[in-house]
Amino acid sequence: MKKTAAFLIFASVLLQGCGWDSKTRLVPTYEREVIALSGTYDVGEDSVSFSPFSNEGLQTVIIETGSGSRYTNRVAYDLVQVKGAIEEGVDRREFTYLAERRQIPQEEPKLTYELITVRKVHGENAVFTGDYEFKQYSLKCADATMRINTNTEGSGCTFNRYSELMAATTDVLQWMSDPRIAIEYDTGYKR
Repeated sequence: MKKTAAFLIFASVLLQGCGWDSKTRLVPTYEREVIALSGTYDVGEDSVSFSPFSNEGLQTVIIETGSGSRYTNRVAYDLVQVKGAIEEGVDRREFTYLAERRQIPQEEPKLTYELITVRKVHGENAVFTGDYEFKQYSLKCADATMRINTNTEGSGCTFNRYSELMAATTDVLQWMSDPRIAIEYDTGYKR
């Protein structure tokens, strides 16, 4: 059975220098969540594989591009928002996580951040198919995040404290809920 997932590909964030980053892991172990994403997904000419979680609450995510490049990341997820409800026994909630990624191996320590929303996929008669739909959004250092965090280089923000990271995330979530903001994403299919 073909399963779908909608998201901006992780690999696109690897090449951006204008997002959010830090030099150390800021998401504490006690805030890490295990999300329901596993297996390999085709996204255009690329594939993204999600492994089981480690005891430290980290997931290995491997991106293989159509051009033959391969990127391995260790990702921690922090639940930052839940929208929707369980209606008549059908779970219509959408969970939003802040994803903290470190590419490995890597010469200099640097972590990058993005938001991922995950929700269950329902088929006929609103029966859960066992698959999850998700979207991944890259984060930019906008005017609001620059006010929260003064460690800006060019168009990127470097965070040093978890509290600053959470304040910036709260600001982004408020903007995302504004219907005037266009959200773009790509669609992937589970193998």
